[in-house]
This record gives sequence, structure tokens and C-alpha cells, in this order.
Amino acid sequence: MEKEFLEELDRLFKLHNLDDISKYLEDSLNQALLDQNTSLIITILNEMIGFFRDISDFDTSYKYAKALYNLILKTPVDKKGLFITLINVANAYRAYGDLDNSILIFFKALNIYNDNNLDSPKELASLYNNLSLVYEEKKDFDTSLNYLNKALEVIEMTNDLIKIASTYVNIAMCYISLNDLSKALNALEKAGSIFENKKDDFHYSAYMGALAKYYNLSGNESDAIKCYETALAHLLMTVGKNKYYEETKHELFELYKKNNINPHIKGLKLSEDYFNSTKSLLFKGLPNSVIESLTIGLFGLGSECYGCDDLISEDHDFDPGYIVLVTNNVKKSDFELLKENYNNLNKCFNRFYVMPLDK
Repeated sequence: MEKEFLEELDRLFKLHNLDDISKYLEDSLNQALLDQNTSLIITILNEMIGFFRDISDFDTSYKYAKALYNLILKTPVDKKGLFITLINVANAYRAYGDLDNSILIFFKALNIYNDNNLDSPKELASLYNNLSLVYEEKKDFDTSLNYLNKALEVIEMTNDLIKIASTYVNIAMCYISLNDLSKALNALEKAGSIFENKKDDFHYSAYMGALAKYYNLSGNESDAIKCYETALAHLLMTVGKNKYYEETKHELFELYKKNNINPHIKGLKLSEDYFNSTKSLLFKGLPNSVIESLTIGLFGLGSECYGCDDLISEDHDFDPGYIVLVTNNVKKSDFELLKENYNNLNKCFNRFYVMPLDK
């Protein structure tokens, strides 16, 4: 059951449909409760507290974290599973703002790790990384850096490049808070050498956001704007408009204001710019006769189709995508190639995310 649950959850995550993920998690938990499948309940709750934390629904994440914590205190769980679960619970407590209890649970997990001679370097590095965030929120940056260096020491013994890069991003953020920009840049360069080939990963947005902060503080506002926009687009693609998205957007809009940039780009222009930047890939492999028969633009009742959209319009179904009208005489194979080309285009453009056709 657990294998099937995780496989379906992984499939839904790849589609980036947050509503479907939320419903699947809730339905799966209800069924596991009916079946009294304690092992599956623990697995689902672990996934739920992480998911709701990532989308900044901290109340829900905290609610499930408390339920999971109470469950594992009275349920026999193998030591490694208990160690990992306590990390997840502590991280949910941190995100909710219950920092003191978060620290207590992190140290409970660390004691279990040490007392049982566990060998889970990736999870241990995750504990140190997330514990560092608690102290960062407490403005104790020296202690935060101490745990980040512990995390780096552990994770560099593995081949988990994303965790190594993410740790460097966290280190950079600490140095940015301390206004030590040279050390921040050094950490960001190390993270960037990894993320250059890992742009589809969720953590890439955190890297771009940290890089934007560095450029902003360094006075390089044009590069800061580009990095903020990229961070926002990747957040939309992965976790949606969470708390970090809103904070990043606010910082970007402050730079827009400072540089006299209109914070809203009309949907017609946004889509036209996206088309012009992607048309060579869209038309790849198609005969000229098919290309010449296509009609491309924005159609429908949306305000952006009429050029009447404003900043408020961006709150719902607003993206750089465009519609391709195909005549009936186009061969099915050419039509399928056109559709495939469209779905394979880079979905992040400006600060927006293009919703796939199958949504």
C-alpha cells in the first residue's frame, strides 16, 4: 500500500497540480484511518506536513505534525523511521513559529541518532540544516552557521548534490543577514555550479532568491530583478504562491518601483514576447506548409485577450501561454508533434509559469 501511495503522489507532484495533491493526501489519510493501517498513516502524515509546509499552509502542517507526534509517542516505530519523522515534525513546528518546541524535538531526534548509532548522513544533514533555520529565525546567526557547517561536513560525504547546493544557499543567506557579502557570494557560487544543471528542482528557486538578495545589496539592481523574476516563476511551477513567493514578490516590486518599472505587463505583450522567444522550438520539425496554416494568439473571454487586464488580473489563470489554432487538414502526426513541442517549451518566463496543456 505504501509503495502505491508514494508512486501516485510522485506522479501528481510531477504534474504540479497542488489541488489534486492536497485532495489525494486527504483522501488517502481518511482511507488509511478507516483501514487502521498505522504504518501507512505515519507515512501519509509525514508527506502531509511537508506538503502543507511547502505551500505555506502552516496551520494545517502544524495540526498534522502534532497529530503525528502524539501517534509516534505511543506507537512502536523503528529508530531510523522515528528519527526521520521527528525531523519532519520539528520542521513543521519551526515553520509554524513554535521555535522552542521545535528545538526540543530536533534534539530528541539527534539523541535517537547518536544513542542508536544510526547511519543516515542525508537525514542527519537535513536535521542540522533545519535546526540552523530555527536559530536564524531567532537571529542567532553564529549558532545557525555552526549547524550549517555541521550539515555541510556530513552531506559532502554523500553524492546528494541538491542537498549540498541547498546547504550552501542557507549559508549564503546567513552571511547576507550578517551583511558579509563576500562570503555570501562564495557560498552562492558553489551552489550555482550545481544548480546550473538542476534548474527543475524546487530548491533552485531558493538559490535564485538568495542570488537576487545578494545582487540587490551589492547595488546590481538589474541582475537582482532578473533573479527575483526567475525565482518567482520557479516557485509558481513547484509550490505556488506560498509565503516565500509573497516575500520575494514584495522585494521585486520594491525594485520595480525604485526603477520606475510598471509591475504589470499586459497579457497580450507577455504572451507575444513568450511566443517570439519560443517559436523556433515550437515549429521544430514541422513543414512550412503546416506553419503557414497556423493561427496563434490569445482567444476567449479573459480580460487579457481584450487588453483590459491589470495587476489584479494576475491572481487567477494568468500566464504567458498562447493558443495555437490548427486547421483540419493538418496531419495528426504533425498536430501531435506541435503539441509535444509546446509542452516541451521552457515553462518559466519573466516571473510567470506557463500551465501545461493537460491541466
